[in-house]
Amino acid sequence: MKKLAAILLFFGLFLLAACTSETQDELLTYINDDVQKLGQTEDKVVKKYDSEREAEHQDNEKFHAKLKDEIIPEYTELIDQAKAVKIKDAELKKIHEKYISAAETQNEAFETILQAIEKDDESLIDDANKKLAAGRKGMKDYRASLEKMADENDIKLEKE
Repeated sequence: MKKLAAILLFFGLFLLAACTSETQDELLTYINDDVQKLGQTEDKVVKKYDSEREAEHQDNEKFHAKLKDEIIPEYTELIDQAKAVKIKDAELKKIHEKYISAAETQNEAFETILQAIEKDDESLIDDANKKLAAGRKGMKDYRASLEKMADENDIKLEKE
C-alpha cells in the first residue's frame, strides 16, 4: 500500500510539473526574482527622491547633491540591472523592455531636474514633470501588460 501511495504521489507530482510551460516557469522566475529585486531598489530610490523633493524648497543645494550623488547614480544602476535580466520568451521580453523604457524616462526626468537647479531654469522643471508623468504612465502600462500575461498563463499576482 505504501508503495502504491508513493507511486501515485510521484505520478501526481510528475503530472503537476508537466502542466507548467516554459513560459510559465520563466514568468514565475521573472516575477518572483527579477521584479522583486528591481522593485525593492526602485522603491528605495523613489522614496529618497520623494523625501528630498518635499524638502526641495528649503534647500536646493542639498536636493542637487542628493540627485547628483545618490538618486541618479542609484537609478542608473537600477536600469543597468534591468538591462542585465536575461529573458527568452519574446512576449515577456517586450514587456520587460517597457519597464526599461519607463525607468529610462524617469531617470531623464531626474537629470532634467538636476539641470534645472544648476541653470536656475523653471522651464526645465516643467519638462522634467512631463517626463516624470510619462515615466509613471510607462510603469503603469508595464504593470498592466505583466498582469495580463500572468493572467493568460494562469498565474495569480498578489497585490501589495
